[in-house]
Amino acid sequence: MRSLKARHDFEENGSFSTMLPRPLQQTKIVILDDIAFSSRFRTCSGEQAPGITRAQSVWLGAQLDASRYARQKVWTIAHIPPGIDPRSTFYRSNGRNDVCATRKPVMFLSDDQLETTLALHSDVVRLSLFGHTHMDELRLLSGRGVPASQTVGVPVKMVPSISPVGGNRPAFVIATVSVATSEMMDYTVYAASDWTDRNTTWTPEYSFQKTYDVPSFAAASLDMLTRRLEEDESGSSEAAQHYIGYYTSLGLNVFGIGSVWPQYRCVLSKSSATEFLECACTAIQKH
Repeated sequence: MRSLKARHDFEENGSFSTMLPRPLQQTKIVILDDIAFSSRFRTCSGEQAPGITRAQSVWLGAQLDASRYARQKVWTIAHIPPGIDPRSTFYRSNGRNDVCATRKPVMFLSDDQLETTLALHSDVVRLSLFGHTHMDELRLLSGRGVPASQTVGVPVKMVPSISPVGGNRPAFVIATVSVATSEMMDYTVYAASDWTDRNTTWTPEYSFQKTYDVPSFAAASLDMLTRRLEEDESGSSEAAQHYIGYYTSLGLNVFGIGSVWPQYRCVLSKSSATEFLECACTAIQKH
């Protein structure tokens, strides 16, 4: 730990923050233990833990408020992202997509505290990194109740897993970052040749800028990209085909998204159940 405060916070609640070294300027990284936020989390007595999530949300908000006051830029890292869990939503009924009949998409988290806290600080948070799905995905987090005039949103990168335990092909990401703005400019995904360690080779799958023809992974660029993807309900555009293809190429037992693209595209920036259903169910009615 770089400071006694970071060590204290980590020992207290599993989360901590610290300043990133130069050449990055005035940039803080905030590591949040968000396991208790999970919709599936239960204590040893079988209950959820709203007290823990409230305390973590207050701590995160205080960290981001302090960074705003100090004119710092922030990266956040946590395990479980906010928003819709597409795999559980689309395949929970033996592969039958009934989300529009039940009106109950499966959420990653038990409430929207994390989403709202990040979105309200989108002027400060330059990048949020998550894992959990084991797949290579992206999101733009805007949040409910956040003034539209504040900023476009928080760019979210969900990184693939180096472990194949979820049925995915092992993969990792190498990124380039702007020293001046602390924004992620580009990244390349590298994937293993197979799911074993026998004669495995690692090769680049794709690079973000070249594949999607956008200048960076900053919020404004991601807003343009997610709009393009969401407007393509058939998944026939070059950008959508790239997204579907690279997602599928990393999967084994993990579901592909080609067959559910009209609904999947809605998770890219629709993180609330209401917004998602409005987008996804309109697409189903058209098809």
